[in-house]
Amino acid sequence: MSSHERSPPSIGVKLATEDDWHQWLSTVKTIALEAQIWQYINPKNPTEPPEPIEPQRPTAATVAGNPTATVNDLSQSDLQRYQALLSIYRIERDEYDAFFHARQRLVRAILASVAQANQHYLTGLHTPYQQLLKLRTVFAPSPRLYRQQLRVTWRDQLEYTSNQHQDRQAWLIRTEALYNECLSVDVPEVKDKDALLYDFLTAIRAAGNELFFQTWYQHIFVANQDIDFYRLVHYLREAQRLEKSQASTRTGRLAMSTLNGQREARPACVCGYNHPYKRCYYLNTDARPDGWTPNQDTAESVNKRLQDDPELIKQIQKTLPGFKSVVFTTFSDVNGPIGSMSRIAM
Repeated sequence: MSSHERSPPSIGVKLATEDDWHQWLSTVKTIALEAQIWQYINPKNPTEPPEPIEPQRPTAATVAGNPTATVNDLSQSDLQRYQALLSIYRIERDEYDAFFHARQRLVRAILASVAQANQHYLTGLHTPYQQLLKLRTVFAPSPRLYRQQLRVTWRDQLEYTSNQHQDRQAWLIRTEALYNECLSVDVPEVKDKDALLYDFLTAIRAAGNELFFQTWYQHIFVANQDIDFYRLVHYLREAQRLEKSQASTRTGRLAMSTLNGQREARPACVCGYNHPYKRCYYLNTDARPDGWTPNQDTAESVNKRLQDDPELIKQIQKTLPGFKSVVFTTFSDVNGPIGSMSRIAM
């Protein structure tokens, strides 16, 4: 099968209701941009842009100005001109063929991705521009309504991290895509950079990544590091990859030590993270960065483990000789940027 005879690209979204419109159009746009034909089919154009004109092959008759002339009849200069025109034609022909076949494939893809109940809207429409313009008229919600819908969707997306069983990578991909949509229509929740980054960090904290929250809260809001949303997402992916790699390494070491009849040399910390006790913000006050606040659920868990296990305290004291125990007794907005806490030595 030649490149021009390939099956149409899969849009992957069925256009059934107005709720599907923006995701569906975004996919169509991506395909059209890759094929370099979006400028011809963008439904926001006030009128249909003229499409490339099919080039006509030059002939010896037109070059010589004689309707009966053949290539053999051409003079040396006319022959050179004919060959130059033929070279230009072949380039233009390739470009036109690429456009035409990409356009036709997209027409078929649009037809295949519109729900059967909506196919009648496409009757008599022959170009992608005409199709998209009609579908936009029918399905595109008003800009103000769409903006409000995105506000709700964005909030729901950040709250979704409370589901511990979801695919984190899929959530990140969806969050980035949704951020782009929100940005394109000036959704207030993503226009304020500080609010955007703090809400995102809070969502990551709710998903159980306290260390990432504390680290980047310090960098951004205490140390005033300039960072955008995409870079923060990049750092989160890096942290997740590192955590996965470390977990794999720990599993290997644990398996080896078990085979040797030994215990793992470094246990998981009481706070639930796999780091040395001396690096734990809950156990070692000297390790805490300025402005750090405890997570209330984690703090309560630490309290309980320390109170129920005197041997654990002895184990911690091997790394932190001055440690007795730490109990957080008061919290003031522990989920916010500033929290108050008191310690009682036991």
